[in-house]
Amino acid sequence: MGAVRRAYIYIACIASLEAVAWAVISLLRDLLAPGKVTSLESTALQIASSSLALPIFLVHWLWALRLAAREAEERGAILRRLYLYGPWPLSSPPLIAKHL
Repeated sequence: MGAVRRAYIYIACIASLEAVAWAVISLLRDLLAPGKVTSLESTALQIASSSLALPIFLVHWLWALRLAAREAEERGAILRRLYLYGPWPLSSPPLIAKHL
């Protein structure tokens, strides 16, 4: 049961963190682009996306931290290591490509 719980927690963390990151990136790009007219709907969508996904990420991440503090098996789990090191290389290429 621990592996299923661990998988759920880290998948929810990855999905919600990516949603927050891309919503903030889109919002900042729309607001800071010179000469670009941004629609109210687009701005509202990005704000809503980030404000909904951020609490979901925080709940699951704090849950994962609490489990890791309590159980030594959780701290050494392979899935935890994959979560801690995996999303950065996976989300880097789109960010790098946007700035080239």
